[in-house]
Parts: sequence; structure tokens; C-alpha cells
Amino acid sequence: MNADFSDGVNDVEVISVSAPSVGGFPYLDGTFQLMFDNQVTDELPFDISAVKLQQVLQALCTIDAVLVTRELGPNGYTWLVTFAQVMYAGNQFTQYASLLQNQIGHRLSVLGNNLLVCSDIARTNCERYTVNGGETISPTAVTGSVPEVQTLLCTAGAGHMFQLNYMGYVTTPISSTATLAQVTAALASLPYVKTTVGFSIGQVSVCDAATPLPVTVQFNSEMGDVPLLTASGADVGVTVTIAIAETTKGRFHHRIGKAPRSYLISGLTPSVAYNVRVAAYNNVGYGTFQPALSTYIPVPKGPMAPASVQVVPQTATSFGVVWEEPVSYGGSNVASYVVEWDNTRTFRSRCGDNAEVQYLSVQGVPPLVGTQQFQLAIGTTIVGCVSWGITAANLQTLIRGVAGYGAVTVVQHGDDSAAWDYGHMYEVTFYAHLTAAPLGDVPTMVASLVAGCNSFATGTLTVTTKTFGPGLDEIQGVGRQTSTDNECNALYLRPVGRKTTSDSSAKSAALALNVLPGTNSLKPFCASCAQTLTGTTVAVTTDMSASLFVGDVFSIGQTKCVYTVQAITASSITVAPGQLCPSFSGQALPVYRYAMRAYVVQDVEAGTPFYVRVAAQNALATGPPNYSY
Repeated sequence: MNADFSDGVNDVEVISVSAPSVGGFPYLDGTFQLMFDNQVTDELPFDISAVKLQQVLQALCTIDAVLVTRELGPNGYTWLVTFAQVMYAGNQFTQYASLLQNQIGHRLSVLGNNLLVCSDIARTNCERYTVNGGETISPTAVTGSVPEVQTLLCTAGAGHMFQLNYMGYVTTPISSTATLAQVTAALASLPYVKTTVGFSIGQVSVCDAATPLPVTVQFNSEMGDVPLLTASGADVGVTVTIAIAETTKGRFHHRIGKAPRSYLISGLTPSVAYNVRVAAYNNVGYGTFQPALSTYIPVPKGPMAPASVQVVPQTATSFGVVWEEPVSYGGSNVASYVVEWDNTRTFRSRCGDNAEVQYLSVQGVPPLVGTQQFQLAIGTTIVGCVSWGITAANLQTLIRGVAGYGAVTVVQHGDDSAAWDYGHMYEVTFYAHLTAAPLGDVPTMVASLVAGCNSFATGTLTVTTKTFGPGLDEIQGVGRQTSTDNECNALYLRPVGRKTTSDSSAKSAALALNVLPGTNSLKPFCASCAQTLTGTTVAVTTDMSASLFVGDVFSIGQTKCVYTVQAITASSITVAPGQLCPSFSGQALPVYRYAMRAYVVQDVEAGTPFYVRVAAQNALATGPPNYSY
């Protein structure tokens, strides 16, 4: 194993402070503090410059070198802090925080207790917070890392048992009448993970036979998006019903650092314990081996970051994004990639808190009969039998009659004319009462024909959710209760655009853009099997017919050609003609899978700089992103 300083990556964290951009107090003022590894700065002005913040941080005894840049946010500021120091090399994530640390995750945390919101630009009328109904309107200060929160709902009577599983490990048995302390103790039996368990108000046991209450599990020692807990045991699915959902997706900090001396060990077997030791070597010999402090047991998890990301020009209003597969898939094949783009390096240029917006489109066939009906539901919750010509006001009243949706608003677009294809659209915004929590990600509405409510048989019904743009990802509801208060919470700041593209689509896009084979994450079908290339025939010494199929693409050795399989046998591969790479003979070259992926971002503003980040997803979780800069 070799180590190289060039492999090091500086850790980067973001700090954002923001005021609500709507309501009576939209101006930010006051001070905040930063803490790194339990060392706290003096109070800092809300708009401190990058140079001053760098000086303040480097004055802490736990920091020896950082770089700081500042970006103007939608209603505040965001600082990018790059840790170029040696004292804490590589990843600054704190797996087990001290009792003094106020935020779980990065060693860097922010304390915003003395930030203010003001009603006027001169900052003459300021408050720490104001209250509107049950909603607190206040400034916010956050770092980029967010711990994962999952919710468990257990339906069971007394006398039953279950276990929770995480990353290949199993808790001690949990009784259906277990208390908060007992559930906490059971989760504490999982090795290498630290969680915080919370019961709902008035909840005394983890399960209930009739009206179960949600139990929250926050992951404090795992970065980013983590796999869902699962339940097991003889009673599960028989006398115990458990539903587990992700309520807050864990978020990695901006860029995960890597110590300058590191080595990736691949080919390990899941659930097998491995011990690691490291020794230095010079021209005299080896030094003393130092063993790792703990045994490592690999389990499937989210993939690593893509190996490289770059932006390539296309047109005045579009650009291509090209990246290379992750070096490690995390034990589960990569299914898709999340591509995000923004005008700033922070990827926080837009307010991200919003009530979910869904669109119900109805299209009739002349002659139109407005009393024809269909059934409307929100997920599995039935709203009722609806006439397709119902007014927006009446539909709003109908939806507000469903428990939990008493503040929903409905607006109609279209007049059933030929210009609207003899139909119209309802825009449904899922606001919540000020005395209730935001609705967040709402189940998609379902319009269907059922017995007794199916007279709208000749029309069409479609439901869509508001997106980042045509063909882009849906914008899920998060953190927003009303249209008049608390927009622009620093926790929810987001980029300009987001698109989740499948691995196969990204591969096809890379081939369409004629992207050359990669160099960082090449995965060989064989290590030294390609002997000759004559015309369109590659002679091989390894049978790859079980892994390479007609239409697949691959590369050979260090050549820049991408070959397409037309036929394959145990000893040869016939490739499509047209490649310009020269023939060869008498070789023993590796055959690599094609590792490049791409996506073309359309309809962007001409003359505006854009930055891109890409994260890989497998069946278990979303991995950390890599950046185009």
C-alpha cells in the first residue's frame, strides 16, 4: 500500500445566516459566534467579511489554517470555510460530539442566539424573534451538515417483541411496551453508531394497539443520507406492524476532506471483520506497524462521491456536465445520480422552504358536462367525489374538510375553452395552520374513477408536482406554513436546479457527447486479457460473455477509444467499426467498463456563471457530492 500527499482533499463547510424574506421583519442584524472543536469566537457581525472571518477563525487555538469566501444569499450571507490545516487533516466530521458541542456533525458549528430581525432597513426596530399565532419568526444560522432523522410507527399490543436492524447489525430485543429509556438502550447496542431517540408528547411506550405515535431516531455519528432502519423478529408482520420512514434526509457537509495519506482498500466481503495496520517505509526498511483503533466490518451503504466532475460548453443557454463513476458503489450498484447547479459555489442561492404545490389537470371532451364526477384522494386519504367542473373555492372547502389539510389553498387556471384543450387546472398549495407544523412532503393527489363516482369517463385526469423546471426534479414541501411568514430559513437554502438522472440515461448522454474513457475509477472486466486487436476483432484470454453483452461499451488499456460490442464469444469480442485507435498484437491489456456519465442542463440564463455538483445514489442511500470546481 502506498500513500501520497496528492490524494489529500481539504474539508469545506458552509455557514449560512438568514432573515425571513417575507413578513414584517425581513432585515437581518445582530451577531453570531462560531465554535470549532469547543473553542468559541467572540461575537461576530452578521455581515462579517471573508477576510475578517478568516482572521477570527485562525485566532482559535484549534485552527491553524483556513480559507474563507463569502457569498450573498437570498436574504443573508453564506461563508465557505476551507480547512487547509494540518492539525486536523482531512474530514472534519465529529463522530462522537462532546457535551459542549451544540450541533451534531462538523467540528465547526454556529451559535445564532444574538441574531436579530428588523422591520426597517435602518435597523431601528429589531427583535430576536416575533410570534405569529403558533409560529416563531426569527433569524436562522446553520452549518451545511444535517443529521438524518427517521420515524418509527409501531402497531402492536402488549407482550410482543421486535428488533431493529442497521447496516448489518441487530439491536437487542425491544418489547412492544418498551419505554423511551429502553428503546434508547436497545439502539445503543448497535456498534459504531450513536443515536438520539424521541417519543411524541404523552407517549409512554414504543407501540400501541390502536393509535401508535411516531418515535424519532436521529443519527448523530453517521454522515449524510443513511439506509433506513428495518425491523425483524418472529412477531413482525404477524402481531407487530412497523412502518419506518425518513423524515429528514441526512446531509453531508459541503466537501468531505481526506487526509493526505490515505489508501482505499477494495474487494472486501460484507459482514466480515477486518483489522488494519500501517507502517512507514524508507530505503532502510519498515518502521513499527500501528494498528487501527477499532475493527472494521464493511456493510453496504451509499456510494462514494463521483471521481471527477466538469462542466463543458454547449450553447448560450445550455451546458453539459460530465463526471466519472464513484470508485466504490458502497456494496450496491449505482442506480442514479443527483445533478445540482447554482450561480454560487455555496449551492444556497435560493430560499428552499416552501409549501408543496400540486397541480390537478382535467380535460373534457365536447360537449362538456360539468357535473360528471371522479374520485379525488391525497395519497390513500379519500377527499370525496368531485365534479370535474367544481369551482376552486368549493374544491378548497372540500379539501380543507380532510383532517390535517385545513389551510390548503386552491387556485384555478383555464376556462375550458379550446385554447385550454377543453379543460382547466387546479393549483393546490398545501399550507398549514400557524398552530400546526408544516405539512412538508405531502402524498401525491390521486384522481381516479371508482364505482359510483366514474361518470367523467371520457376525460383525462393528471396530477403533477411543482418542479425546479420542465423535466427536472419535484420540489417537495419543507418548512413552510403560510404564504406570509418565515420564508428563507437558512436550513433550507437550495440551488437553482436539480435533476435526478438514471445511470443508464447518464451513460447514454456521455456516449452521445463522445466523452472519452475516464482515468480515476476504471473498473476492469479483466486485468490483462486483451491480446490483439485486428480490424474489429479483439482476441481475449478471459471469457467475459457473462458480463459483457451486445450493445455494451468498454475501453482497452490507456487508449481513448470507446468500443461497442457487436458479438462476443469466450475468446473474442467483435466491436463496431469506425474507431480510429490503432490495432495491436502481443499485448496483455486490461478491458475496462465505460465509467463516464453526463447530463445536459438546458434553459439557463446566458452570461451567468454556473457551478455543478453530482452525487451518486444506490438502493440504500445518496452518497456525498463532488464539485465542478
